[in-house]
Formats: sequence, structure tokens, C-alpha cells
Amino acid sequence: MPSLDGKIIVIIGGTSGIGLSAATAFIAHGAKVVAVGRADEHLAKAKKLLGKAPYIFATEAMDSTTAPARRNRCGYSNRLMTSMLIG
Repeated sequence: MPSLDGKIIVIIGGTSGIGLSAATAFIAHGAKVVAVGRADEHLAKAKKLLGKAPYIFATEAMDSTTAPARRNRCGYSNRLMTSMLIG
């Protein structure tokens, strides 16, 4: 994987499963990760596993009103990955 230094990657569903694995890999390659999830147990696990590197947000992914707060805190994203179950 090429270097991702300085890139901001938002991962919706980034606190568990494939999204969490992707977050780990992106951080290892220099990216600043914004992991978005909603289940408390997944948020806690992601914070423990990923450490201080990413920003982790508890929010409903389909709630567009939270996007400005994420952008103001983290900056504009260079990439977006979705890894979520809808239902």
C-alpha cells in the first residue's frame, strides 16, 4: 500500500469488523482516520485497539447534521469508506 501520510480517511462503520481492520491498516500507513460508529461496545473496543491515532465519533451515519462537527474537528477528508450494516 502506498504511503497515506497526511491523508484524512473517514470510515463509516470503522469501529468494528472490516471497517476497524481497515482503520488499523490505514493508520499503519500514515493516515489520520476518522472512525464513525454507534454501538458503545464497539466504540470502546476501537479506542482501546487504535489508541490515540484516530478520531472516533459516536453518531448515526445517516445523520447529515453531524458532518460539519466532524469536519471542523478533523478537517476535510481525502477518502471515504463505508463498512456498515443498515437495518
